[in-house]
Amino acid sequence: MAADKSSVDLAAGRSSRYLRAVSVLFASTLLLVVLVLLFVEAQQAQIRRHLADNRNVHIIQVTYHSGESDVRSLNFSDLDTVVDAAQSSSKHRVSGVIYAALPFGISADNGESYFVEGFIGSDLSWLLGETVPSGDSVVSPGPQGSAVLQVPVITAQGGGFSADQYVDRPVVIHPPSSKVPLDVFAPRNSMSLAVDAETFSDIVSTSLGVSWAEFVDDHDAGADLSGISVVNSIFVHVDSLSDVVPAAEAIEAGGFDVSYALKAFDNLAGTASTATYVAIGIVVLTLIGGTTLILVNGRSYLRLARRDMGVLLHHGYKRSLIASRYRARILRVLVRAAVPATVLMLAGSVAVLGPHWWYAVPSVVVMGAVLATVYTVLGYWMLGRCLSVPVLSLLKHELEFS
Repeated sequence: MAADKSSVDLAAGRSSRYLRAVSVLFASTLLLVVLVLLFVEAQQAQIRRHLADNRNVHIIQVTYHSGESDVRSLNFSDLDTVVDAAQSSSKHRVSGVIYAALPFGISADNGESYFVEGFIGSDLSWLLGETVPSGDSVVSPGPQGSAVLQVPVITAQGGGFSADQYVDRPVVIHPPSSKVPLDVFAPRNSMSLAVDAETFSDIVSTSLGVSWAEFVDDHDAGADLSGISVVNSIFVHVDSLSDVVPAAEAIEAGGFDVSYALKAFDNLAGTASTATYVAIGIVVLTLIGGTTLILVNGRSYLRLARRDMGVLLHHGYKRSLIASRYRARILRVLVRAAVPATVLMLAGSVAVLGPHWWYAVPSVVVMGAVLATVYTVLGYWMLGRCLSVPVLSLLKHELEFS
């Protein structure tokens, strides 16, 4: 049996110069495809870095409401209106947070003065990062540690505020998370002090001498609060990037002014998408052209090998054995060309994509599909057609190797 395989392998190798051409063409095609696919991956990585993986582009900031005849600041009740409008145009989850701020500063026993910012919402992590205020734990870029806020009990006087009483409010100040969306939409300084909804409502109630519920009702009803308006912005987080623009348009349609970072990336996304489409077109054309040349040379190899196949069949070798040995030679040539290209693809992906190198897996799958297609056409369809010819016809084939 081993001798039979050796004899068939010897015959299969006689016309191998065409297989060498197949190998060179296949390797060249894959190399060009690899280079283009790496370019596509780099473009996609840039889009992911600036868009899909950028939390800022999932956020819409609402700043005021424009009615038919007037412009007004935001109310607490606008949160539900805004979120409902965004959700109506989104297929995925939408959440919102009120960003409130007191219009006066509060001194502390550490010698600092703070402007208190309240965040009213069920989930603050997408806006503030891992460090979120909770109860007496507050957040500020300024000095850290324990402090006592001296909350003023204020009265309106002559168009301004005055206070002759102060209520101590102990807090523990923690540093904010770095590179969070709030820093983009509402940059903070050392005088900013972020607190949660409960702490903010307590400070408001202490300062104004009214319950939080009364304050909210009066605030939204437009009652005279001595010019105090605390709802600075409403931030809306849209889970799916594809829903951001429709959600923003729905909010605008409700009369609200919006600002969102995705607007700034429209040109980048369009340019990257165009480049990606061009690159994909090059890949497709390269695959079509390269595969055609590979199959033409492979066909020439098999046509020239017909007489050798006829001789082997005449001497009693089984068609299945001949087919398996020719297929093995074809597969060996293709794999030798594909392995370096695959290694280059993975190495390039590590260099271009870093920890996200596994994004190259679809490209490797594409190369595997090309290999499987070429092998199937040459090793089964074309080879099968050659071996289906009667032995006498094979022996009468042009005496290429005589």
